[in-house]
Amino acid sequence: MRKKAVMVFFTVLFGFALGSCNGEQEESGIPPVVRCEYMVEAINKASEKMRLIAINYRDDLIVKSDNTLWGGRWAITLTDERIARGMTGQPIKLMENVASVVAHRHVTLVLKTNNSLWTRGENRVRQFGDLPEIYRFTPRHLWDDVAVVAYQRGWIYAIKTDGRLYVRGIGFVDDESWCSSVVNVSAGIAKALVVTECGNLWAMGRHKYTSRHERLEPRFIMNDVTAVSTGLLHSTAIRADGSLWAWGWNVYGELGIGEMEERFYQEYPTRIMADVVAVLAGHYNTFAIRADGSLWGWGCNWSGQLGDGTQINRHSPVKIMDDVIAVSSFSTVETSADIGSAHTIAIRSDGSLWWWGWGEQLYPKMIEGINLFVD
Repeated sequence: MRKKAVMVFFTVLFGFALGSCNGEQEESGIPPVVRCEYMVEAINKASEKMRLIAINYRDDLIVKSDNTLWGGRWAITLTDERIARGMTGQPIKLMENVASVVAHRHVTLVLKTNNSLWTRGENRVRQFGDLPEIYRFTPRHLWDDVAVVAYQRGWIYAIKTDGRLYVRGIGFVDDESWCSSVVNVSAGIAKALVVTECGNLWAMGRHKYTSRHERLEPRFIMNDVTAVSTGLLHSTAIRADGSLWAWGWNVYGELGIGEMEERFYQEYPTRIMADVVAVLAGHYNTFAIRADGSLWGWGCNWSGQLGDGTQINRHSPVKIMDDVIAVSSFSTVETSADIGSAHTIAIRSDGSLWWWGWGEQLYPKMIEGINLFVD
């Protein structure tokens, strides 16, 4: 009965045509097929490097240029207590033939170069299938022919190589696709943002920040989208002209719309800044990389995870560092840096990795002994 109810929910949620270009695009003078091909290339390029790095409670993770996955807690200042807890400060080789990595809390998802998807970590809601383990320490093969994957609190969203979106989570396992012509997906709490091959952005699931109730019907957000990233309760998107847009939860300033009284929610997308090529919506903060390689951050900063030299929440974008090609951040609103693990890692164009946060490192610091590029 439960599975049937969930199937009805997702049939309503994803049962619509995602793959068509709208009339406005067709009137632009560019044939729809040509435009869609251009958008697919732009969307893939915008997210390519951001998928090489990830953070969760257990690991800092990076996919090196030889497609090896390395993990461990190496973005940290070691103390006797942390050493006693098993933190080595040294990266450990975990897997080979890896294309990208996604991490959230106690879960890691690895997409290999042959498009197979592997999972490791917490399995309390059986999102990895009907396994007896509550925690899976060794990687388990989940799907084949996967191009893009997203995860958020028990739900796995996988785009297959044929453009179809598959969903698994909360005890629900089904091998039927829910929509087609999808190029990118990002997930928040009980919601997902889907980008189609023509650059159309759709939202589905919970819109608690707008109507305070579940919105089952899909909602069109905007077109010409090349990148999307969803935090726990806020969302961001980059359009083809390089403009960054944000909407949703704004308690900690994660939207970057400035000091605006009683603006805890922003229902519709608001333009934040220009010339953006990559964006990361963290748990309660946001990072953006501009075309000149500069990294900007705003939102929750209680542990110094923004890297601006303070532990003050920022409601507007603040420049952090230059020459950045990718960034990943893990933030909570816990009161202990060791419990919250709130820190950020960035990759510069020379392959060097930099970290900050944990309530102790307020500016970017280079990590010794690891580089994106292999000698």
